[in-house]
Amino acid sequence: MSDLEKINIYLPNEICKILEYDAEMFEFFKKDGKNINMNRFLSMMIMGYYNNYATECINLRKKIENELNCINITEHNRIVLSESILRNVCLPQIPVKKAKKQAKLSLKPTRKTESLIIKIMQDIGGYESISHFFCSMFIKYC
Repeated sequence: MSDLEKINIYLPNEICKILEYDAEMFEFFKKDGKNINMNRFLSMMIMGYYNNYATECINLRKKIENELNCINITEHNRIVLSESILRNVCLPQIPVKKAKKQAKLSLKPTRKTESLIIKIMQDIGGYESISHFFCSMFIKYC
């Protein structure tokens, strides 16, 4: 088992329903064959979709930085500004935590996902929480 703690991810109800439907359609069931194994599905989705999502974010950020080259600002400020534009304009808006129309999904990192989740946490640094990152990624997936 992983040393990382469980990650609570707050998503709009409709996004949770899509994820549950996909988990069912891709037959991610627990051993009883009836109940959906959301942890396994989310883990597989992170392993399969993270690289595409990260690449898309990197490409968008580079485009924004290129557009900001015409402004006379420092490289550091250009990077900070491009990150802000990416998070607040380009990526899906993250709903306020614990809003009425939200559901909570819990992700327990496994041995298979632990190193990737640690890498993601290092990549996002102080820009956002891991929960916020996964929320954005899952909304984009849907």
